Amino acid sequence: MQLNRWLESTGLFLFRYRSQIPALTLLVFFLVMQPNDGVGFHLANLKWDLLCLAVSLVGLGIRVRTLGSTPEGTSGRNRRHQVANTLNTTGTYSLVRHPLYLGNFIIFFGISMVPHALWIVALNTALFWVFYLPIIYAEEQFLTRKFGEAYKEWMRHTPLVVPWRILRWRSSDRAFSVQTAVRREYQTLFAILAYYALLEMTGDIVEAGHFVIDPVYAGVFLVTLALYVGARYLVKHTHLFTIPTQS
Repeated sequence: MQLNRWLESTGLFLFRYRSQIPALTLLVFFLVMQPNDGVGFHLANLKWDLLCLAVSLVGLGIRVRTLGSTPEGTSGRNRRHQVANTLNTTGTYSLVRHPLYLGNFIIFFGISMVPHALWIVALNTALFWVFYLPIIYAEEQFLTRKFGEAYKEWMRHTPLVVPWRILRWRSSDRAFSVQTAVRREYQTLFAILAYYALLEMTGDIVEAGHFVIDPVYAGVFLVTLALYVGARYLVKHTHLFTIPTQS
């Protein structure tokens, strides 16, 4: 019982910083970049980078699909405390109990592939789940107390994060909303592209042995930043991406 309380309190603490702390693991990549890792702008490495990016975008796609069809008051970016006005059991939630964390894992998995080092992939995977498992435990305790037997029944038939029961897919109760998806996930897209650009530019500096900026990746970063600023302005100051009200 004492261990359970410790896990829940730890999970609640980590929940507040779930967007920041995993990003710190990426600092490892900057520290271990070595010359001749093939991190410069070469055709073979470009293909590898695109493969890594494609993996990360699969994770983003899971997040977009999830957040674009879930109501307000659930699956949010709230940090101080758990929020769940309703119990999501359809759409991606019919396959796994934590589709957003599955998406996060795939995003970070793709990024961890960039330095061409298997041990970094293994380390990133271990650190990710060491960080997220207490959060998952705390969330499930909260949802069990709030929704009771309905949540327990859904838990019994729904895997944690590995969607191995594909045939149990149930269409979402809500129509997918592009406005909702953009409003909730434009920050994630910026973070992914920014990480890739910064990793590659750091690799180029290590390979060259002095400060150098690759115009291609610098351009990617600046374009990404401009899109982020534009999207943020539209989300914050216009009604273009106002989340529609659904019954």
